[in-house]
Amino acid sequence: SMTKNEISEMDFTVLSDQDAKVASKYGVAWEVPEFLLDHMRVDRNLDLKQVNNGNGTVLPIPATFIIGTDGAIQWSYVNVDYRTRSEPDEIVEALKSIS
Repeated sequence: SMTKNEISEMDFTVLSDQDAKVASKYGVAWEVPEFLLDHMRVDRNLDLKQVNNGNGTVLPIPATFIIGTDGAIQWSYVNVDYRTRSEPDEIVEALKSIS
């Protein structure tokens, strides 16, 4: 966990999207079906409302976006399998090819 001072020294903006509003706008959020909510609550003892700061029914899909200075998406990686993420090397290569 980082201290408040370390966070303020970062030279980039960190977005916290606990209510999944931004994820929804990018099309990478999904409404969790009731039977899965019950499974998470009962079998896994996981309260999504508590974990997601009040949002108990929507989860983000892991995604990586590179957004240009014009606000347009230049590169993206989205995979509905939450265990699969974009590799750092892929992101660096994408940044190099864009710049």
